[in-house]
Order: sequence, then C-alpha cells, then structure tokens
Amino acid sequence: MNRSLSELSLMIFNWVDSNGLRNSVFTVYELCHGNLTEVEEFHGVPTKSMKRALKILERQVGLNDDETGVKFS
Repeated sequence: MNRSLSELSLMIFNWVDSNGLRNSVFTVYELCHGNLTEVEEFHGVPTKSMKRALKILERQVGLNDDETGVKFS
C-alpha cells in the first residue's frame, strides 16, 4: 500500500463508520491483520504506519487509544 497517513486514517475511519463499529474496541494487530479487515485496503499495513494513522484520527475525531487497544467513538 502506498498511501499517505492521512489517506490511511480516512480509510480506517470510513471502514469503522460504514460497518457500524463506533464504540468498538480493536487492537492495532486486529486492524492490521484481523479477519474483519481482510478485504480492506489497509489490511497488512505495517504496525508503525497504523499507529501513526491512528494518532491522526485521535486528533481529528477524538478516538481513544492506549497501548493495548483503540476505541472508535
């Protein structure tokens, strides 16, 4: 995948929103490699890139994250 971090964060947010997954908690591993994301373009991105994209989402939409998981509010 050759996308900017902003594009990656938007893809993740759109996936959460369109699948009714707000208020769900995911690990970074689940987002990168989980069954629910297998058909998504962001599936398989490096963990480091995913964490950076999630930081963008944290600033933009107020998602809650810690070292073990991410909650999309």
